[in-house]
Amino acid sequence: MPDEEIDYKKLYEREKSEKEKISQRLSSFEMSGKTKLFYSLNRQQNDLADLLNKIEIKDLSLDDPKDKTIERLKTIWASIGTLAPLVDLLAISAGVSGDEKKDMDTRVPFIETVATKRD
Repeated sequence: MPDEEIDYKKLYEREKSEKEKISQRLSSFEMSGKTKLFYSLNRQQNDLADLLNKIEIKDLSLDDPKDKTIERLKTIWASIGTLAPLVDLLAISAGVSGDEKKDMDTRVPFIETVATKRD
């Protein structure tokens, strides 16, 4: 068996990197999933509103059968009908304050998210 020299510096850096990844992963479990989902969906809702504000329906061509703009708009309108009440419910159930930084920085220890409270 050949003598292999161990590069302890590389080993240390690799272990340090792994520890950092694990810490970040654990940190993500401590965040409220409902809060993260609320802000994500809220951003998408705002993006959809911006997209719809750019479209002038009176300027759309209804003569071209290949133009699928109206069909796409119908899909967006249907998704908004589902998305809007969901975002409102998430805001209430997550206790969102409206201050995203504050809400996202609120951490709950992982054990409290999976353990059953006993009185």
